[in-house]
Amino acid sequence: MEEIESQKLLWKRPDNVPWPKVWHRFEAKSKSGQIYQIKIQDIPEDRFDDVLDFLAREFDKNEPISSCSTVAHIFEDENVRLALRKVRRKILEQRLSLFAVLDNNDPIPEIMGLELHLVESHDEPPIKVPSVLYENLVMEIVHAVHEQDDVSSTLFETKEYISDFNLSVAAKYYGLEISYHIYVALSKMAATFNIGGALMTFSSRFAQRSAEKAGFKLIKELKFQDFRDKDGNIKLPVEQAESIKLMYAKYSVCGNPNNK
Repeated sequence: MEEIESQKLLWKRPDNVPWPKVWHRFEAKSKSGQIYQIKIQDIPEDRFDDVLDFLAREFDKNEPISSCSTVAHIFEDENVRLALRKVRRKILEQRLSLFAVLDNNDPIPEIMGLELHLVESHDEPPIKVPSVLYENLVMEIVHAVHEQDDVSSTLFETKEYISDFNLSVAAKYYGLEISYHIYVALSKMAATFNIGGALMTFSSRFAQRSAEKAGFKLIKELKFQDFRDKDGNIKLPVEQAESIKLMYAKYSVCGNPNNK
């Protein structure tokens, strides 16, 4: 796992953009009628450990694929948990990840949801992932939906694009459209940094709908019922979703989002 710790990510956040920065604010109303004031902002370094704990608690246990019966046990493996934590921390260090928190005067506001982001390039090697993470069905289906995919080299106006690593919303805040607003904030961030687009995978039907609402377009879809072993058994009997989707959004490099 020393490889991930020593790897240098080439893209650097410009020094002239404050960090952490609030990118978006919105008001949301729960089904019970409670009103929330929420902000989407950069994740500061002093919240990295909180974010890593949040993902271990919310994403690794509740995300449709992670909670699938043939996969859930993987996240009980200490080596897998450690590898995930190291990869996630490396991504956080690029200072492009966002979280949604209550917009109040609390110096340590509660995390409502988040997504890790990474700038990649079609002429740059991808982030190194410890081998222990490749040896499971989660990575297998992610690679399958990306198979023979080279759209990033022709799709965007810039060689850099944004990829995702774990979108997660706390269960008690479902229904507030937090994931949609994260993508609204992401479009503002991408325009500021002159990054031409985003290329992401979505396995939750709620995340897929949020992405579509934010202007993402479908590239490829792989239905879980079609993902089978040599004996015809479904490898991932996911109950909370039907498919994994590879989607993209384009952003203007002139300062305005253009992903409609």
